[in-house]
Amino acid sequence: MLPRYRVDLSGESNEIQAMIDSLQAQAHAAVQVITRGQDKAKSTVSKASNAGDALKAITESVTTINNMNTEIALSSEQQTIVTEEINNNVVNISLVADENASASDKLGQSSQNLACLAEELNNLVSQFKY
Repeated sequence: MLPRYRVDLSGESNEIQAMIDSLQAQAHAAVQVITRGQDKAKSTVSKASNAGDALKAITESVTTINNMNTEIALSSEQQTIVTEEINNNVVNISLVADENASASDKLGQSSQNLACLAEELNNLVSQFKY
């Protein structure tokens, strides 16, 4: 039979336990860091999604504004055309009014001439009265 030796492993087991405790604490800290990283990643994804939604809304608003600008431009062109037509009509009315005034003047002169001729005719006819 071989002699039995007692080996004192208490110091080594304490050291191993300390290493295990340290590794468990580091693993726990790593899990916490990973969890915080996941939370931040989720928050970032949410914020990116919100930013995407905001950009989509902005794009739609810009499209709406561009469409409105196009409609305003077309309306302005139509108003310009109508304004030119109105100006042409006013010019035509003015020309017709001038022609009417001239014709009225000629008619007035003709009426005076006719009145003079009527008076002369009356004078001549009165000579033939008995």
